[in-house]
Amino acid sequence: MLLKWFLLAVLASMSTANSDYPCEPDDHYVQNLGPLDTGLIYVNPRGGSYKGEKLCYWFVTCPVGADVIIDCPFVDIPESHLCKRDRLLIKRATSLAAQSFCGNQTITTASYGNVMGVSFQAPEDSKGGHFQCQTSCNFALKY
Repeated sequence: MLLKWFLLAVLASMSTANSDYPCEPDDHYVQNLGPLDTGLIYVNPRGGSYKGEKLCYWFVTCPVGADVIIDCPFVDIPESHLCKRDRLLIKRATSLAAQSFCGNQTITTASYGNVMGVSFQAPEDSKGGHFQCQTSCNFALKY
């Protein structure tokens, strides 16, 4: 019990840092989140919708023992069959393949490990859309 309170005190004393990671052409980002940090993953740094070809990658890490949490309250990406055109792909640490997302929806997912990969792809003739996701770490005790 004393160890649990000590860990909570250490986590509470750490400062939080916010990191923005917009999708710029062919960018690759690494988000190394601390216990109380949050980050943003989004497609257009100037707001509004993206247009045309995009290809971006984000690799999100949390300290060992934590899960990466990705929360996208509003995703508006043009729909296509099996999300093969414009798509947001999320790869959990424990999955063999990434999961594709498109259309209008909300996404909340956990990595079940301390790393998660995210990518966004849109073809040159894309009509555009937008999304914004917050990344954070979950240190919930696992039994």
